[in-house]
Amino acid sequence: MSRRLYFKFERLAVQRNRFTRRLDDLLFQDGRVNVHEKAFAAYVKAVIKNKQEIKFMADTKKAVLVTTEFRGVFFGFIKNDKNAPAEITLTDARNCLSWSSDVGGFLGLASKGVTNNCRIGSKVDELTLYKITSITPVSESAVKTWEKA
Repeated sequence: MSRRLYFKFERLAVQRNRFTRRLDDLLFQDGRVNVHEKAFAAYVKAVIKNKQEIKFMADTKKAVLVTTEFRGVFFGFIKNDKNAPAEITLTDARNCLSWSSDVGGFLGLASKGVTNNCRIGSKVDELTLYKITSITPVSESAVKTWEKA
């Protein structure tokens, strides 16, 4: 394998620091290449797969339940939380006007989701909330109930 090819793929590894040491261990011992191209190809495939997983994670939205100082309870997907707890921007946001005791409080809205006895407001495309008191991740099953409500 040529050193030129090695340096081309090394740039990929530099982007992911945890692979850099492994790359050097695989390719060089005492300053010369001593590994089969198959092992290197497997390594490059792992780097590419990792990049695809990172892109997928970046594309997925994180569902949260946000409570405010003014006793508001809101469900949505985080768009911008850089200024939290002062403010947060949600997409596809809805508010919970009231919930029944079978839900188990506002944390039950995040873990179980809404029931038929809950009163849920209309959905808006984007909402910015101020004076946040809590930001709670919402389970996948609860997201489904919020989206159906």
